[in-house]
Amino acid sequence: MKLKKLTILLLILVLGVALPLSGCSVGGGGETGKAKATVDSFIKALRELDHKSMVNLVAKGVDMGDEKGFDPNSKETQLLKEALKRMKCTYKSGEVAKDAKEVTFKYEVEAINAMLIGLAALGGNQKVSDMPLTKSEVEVKLVQEGDSWKILNPQDVAVAATGMGDLVD
Repeated sequence: MKLKKLTILLLILVLGVALPLSGCSVGGGGETGKAKATVDSFIKALRELDHKSMVNLVAKGVDMGDEKGFDPNSKETQLLKEALKRMKCTYKSGEVAKDAKEVTFKYEVEAINAMLIGLAALGGNQKVSDMPLTKSEVEVKLVQEGDSWKILNPQDVAVAATGMGDLVD
């Protein structure tokens, strides 16, 4: 039963959530700074599992799923939140070109693998604070909508945030 709940939670994250990496820095100004700020805000919302805030940072037409069946007080959710607090991301590259409407940034993400979180939820005695971090790179794609930047690939960000970024093509 717990594994089923964790699987559903991970599917919500992987299929319907995006990149919350509050360790990301917002350097630079102009459009590049605005786009990086969108990524930072998304990561913060992901860390807090704030679905509504994440939806507001995703491009129109990108399916973010819904929160049905999500229990914010479950043991699995609490373990996931604790794991997401340990997540780190570092901006690697990408700049908004003059008059560009789309941009791709590269980030390095360090996160706990979701499978370890699942084992802990099933009664494993390993603490989240003792779990190793895995490194991966993720490309965060953004599009300009009006005066703001929105994320096009929240699923890739969510996969990286759950320590399984190597599964993203």
